[in-house]
Amino acid sequence: MATSGEDLGHCTPQGVSYSTLPHMVNADGRYLYCKTWEPTGHKPRALLTIAHGLDEHIGWYDDFAQFLTGHNILVFSHDHIGHGQSEGERADVKDFNTLVRDTLQHVDMMVKKYPDTPVYILGYSMGGPVSILAACERPQQFAGVLLIGPAIMPMPGEAPGWKVFFLKLAVPVVPWLSLTSDDRADLVGKDEETNRKIQEDPLCCHGGLKLRTAAQILTGMQKVQSEMENIKWPFLVMYGEDDQVVNSEGSKMLYEKAQSPDKTMKAYPNCRHGLLKETKEDADKVKQDILEWLLARTEPA
Repeated sequence: MATSGEDLGHCTPQGVSYSTLPHMVNADGRYLYCKTWEPTGHKPRALLTIAHGLDEHIGWYDDFAQFLTGHNILVFSHDHIGHGQSEGERADVKDFNTLVRDTLQHVDMMVKKYPDTPVYILGYSMGGPVSILAACERPQQFAGVLLIGPAIMPMPGEAPGWKVFFLKLAVPVVPWLSLTSDDRADLVGKDEETNRKIQEDPLCCHGGLKLRTAAQILTGMQKVQSEMENIKWPFLVMYGEDDQVVNSEGSKMLYEKAQSPDKTMKAYPNCRHGLLKETKEDADKVKQDILEWLLARTEPA
């Protein structure tokens, strides 16, 4: 992720040269902003990569990552294509597999730097199917998968057959058209201050869910559902009982169908979609549960 002179002609959507920022160049030649949170003074006991959700960016994981580095866990991530400080049309997912491919590329880069260190992957919302499919593609690569409100199944009534049919017809014609016109930050969590920050964050994507993105997320969901019975790796899946963004039945289905001998499901009462963006009391509980799950499965470095 070193910068070089050849990056001078590439800038973030905000106009910052990638020559001044940590980044990687994906297989399509697109520049993706990267961030690493490293523990100080010790070889990390584990690596954790984060696949963030739709419309957000990795800056929202800073507090969580610093919490984990305090326990000698190295955290790394990148803004997905079309998100945050990465190149690409805003929140336009042209091919869901690109998100998976980029994630695996980033993992490869970090594994070279930290060989013989167990790698875990955490996915939130849209990042859930990204993480699951990455682990399904390379089951030996990951020591475990953590999922927060994973987008595995659409909400009831969101994707009946006739809607999917018309979606497929419309995407080639108007892929940029938004299905929704408002940003419902209040669906993320109960904390009003956090919701305000989301709505005012210029690095978040605002303006609704694009048709092509909706179709690609649906494709990702379908792929995950087809893989469930083949899953044998350890996982922790978490969801808020008041989640109105993704259907928590998807998390339950994953837990029931996966063949993993080491699988855990946790439901959080009175919590919405973004568990790490909930009130401090609730978010701290989620962080602690994640930490305990990781520590129980890793050895001190």
